[in-house]
Amino acid sequence: MNRSRTRVLAQAALLAACLALLPGAAPQEPPEGKALSGRSELTPEQAYAEIKSQLLLHLEEHLFPFWRHSLDQLHGGFINELNRDGSVAGGRKRLVGQARQIWTFARMWNEGYRIPWIYQGLVSGMNFLHQKVRDKRHGGYFWEVGREGKPTDESKQTYGHAFVIYAAVEFYRASGYPAALKVAEDTFNVLETHVHDDEHGGYYDLMEQDWTMRPAGRNKSTNTHMHLLEALTELCMVTGKDRHKERLKEVLDRLVEHAYLPEYHCTIEAFSPDWTPIRSGPLAAKNDYTSYGHNVELAWLMQRAAQALELPEDKYRRIGLNLINHALRYGWHPGAGALQSSGPWRGPATDSTISWWMQAENAIALDWAWRVTGEEGYLQALYRQVAWILSRQADLQYGGWWDSLTPEGRVRSPRKAHGWHTAYHEVRACLNIARGWGGTPPAAPEQEPPQDDAATPEDETR
Repeated sequence: MNRSRTRVLAQAALLAACLALLPGAAPQEPPEGKALSGRSELTPEQAYAEIKSQLLLHLEEHLFPFWRHSLDQLHGGFINELNRDGSVAGGRKRLVGQARQIWTFARMWNEGYRIPWIYQGLVSGMNFLHQKVRDKRHGGYFWEVGREGKPTDESKQTYGHAFVIYAAVEFYRASGYPAALKVAEDTFNVLETHVHDDEHGGYYDLMEQDWTMRPAGRNKSTNTHMHLLEALTELCMVTGKDRHKERLKEVLDRLVEHAYLPEYHCTIEAFSPDWTPIRSGPLAAKNDYTSYGHNVELAWLMQRAAQALELPEDKYRRIGLNLINHALRYGWHPGAGALQSSGPWRGPATDSTISWWMQAENAIALDWAWRVTGEEGYLQALYRQVAWILSRQADLQYGGWWDSLTPEGRVRSPRKAHGWHTAYHEVRACLNIARGWGGTPPAAPEQEPPQDDAATPEDETR
């Protein structure tokens, strides 16, 4: 048994021992503040401190080191397709995958992990994004390129551009380069020019390479707008510009007024241009169910947006807690202590898949709910969620997290990374809980900014 596996098993055993001290399971109804005292020798504050310390140890010893495999030392950027052991599984490089990895490496740097290969990775990622994925003719970024950077899908997707903004802002925080912030602002401007709906508000989803509308591109989605909310929040925090704040408030309002169903306390996904829910055609099925993962992710993201806009907290706190309570009532698997994927607006889950990203976002949401309410039911749920992550979602042999599992803990897919699965969700969960929500990095390092023709650092080959 190697050192890493020993450390991870020790973490899981310690957390399981703490769990044994907590009475009952996570709540199926909104938490009512069940006491942790009685059988427990830990105060809630001690239990919470244990969660944070275990997640930080997991991040440093087990989770993030796996993602060094994603550095493409031959062609720059990040390899998006990895097998369980970190070996290369494919060469496709998707815009969202590149941007999410840049954000993750920059966030790690900003949290004080001043390891050379981390900074090498984020600089290489920004160079690759700028030189290979950027459409120099029409502006914006291709959705997908091959490993060497040749476009394989030249469409323009708003979702991917939101992550370019998110990544560039975090890179700016890490480097202090004005050029990095310009990337974020230029990307915002491209979206304003080509995909913003000036009549109904919000942004269209999908365009051709030259930014002409695809037949289904005029639709709008909760998922895209949730990640625009995420990106514009960080952009506002670094620029403070009125135009950025205006669009952030617009996106927040559309999500609250249209995506969120106040009578059910959950969200739906697909909308026509005027924000009418789609009821016919292939996209209509997306509105027949709700994604518990999107609900809990939106729950905490809207709090950060409200903070950036200096809005009153009560409204968004109430909606956020309603979204979390709905997920706990219908999506929580009491036997596993994990969040299932989806189900009807009201009623038990119909898709029991335990997906990596939903566990990460649920942990952040439960952490926020515990901190703002003091309701110990949320802390109990957080304990069980973290116990699942450390003992089941984590790959105890090779590092990283399994993509998806059954509630019994059986692995559904042996791959550890693909176009959607990057380090972003799980690393952010560990950092947000253990270190706070970020946004105030240490002083930027004195480094030369990446140039158009800069070579990617190479100290090894893949």
